[in-house]
Amino acid sequence: MINNNIDIVALAETKLDESYLISEFMSAGYKVPYRLDVKANEGGLLVYIRDDIPNTRITLPSITGDIQYIAFELNLRKQKWLIISIYRPPKTKPSYFIEHISNFLDVYSLKYDRFLAMGDFNLKPDDKWLKQLSLDHNLYN
Repeated sequence: MINNNIDIVALAETKLDESYLISEFMSAGYKVPYRLDVKANEGGLLVYIRDDIPNTRITLPSITGDIQYIAFELNLRKQKWLIISIYRPPKTKPSYFIEHISNFLDVYSLKYDRFLAMGDFNLKPDDKWLKQLSLDHNLYN
């Protein structure tokens, strides 16, 4: 992936299921990718992390329902990062999605120095729900 110049690659709406072998997605210079498969051909996530970056995949019980996510912790330059790749299916109400993300931030912002969310939220950057989330949690987009 571009001569190992990219640290993390997060792909959303992969539509992968268990019929695809992990070996099909291996890439030189990257660890075995984290993946979240789907059954209904909606969503799916795949995350690549460069093989020299220590990380740990974590489970976030505060995110539930049909919100798809892969979360992992990184320790870089003496800072603890929580990175989350998210897919919000269009049928999931924005208010429901933002409520869960906000609850998640309430809990995990105390445990991590830095937070990065990426993915397909199916919201426009100027959406009122994203603006309110950003204001409530001192985030920027």
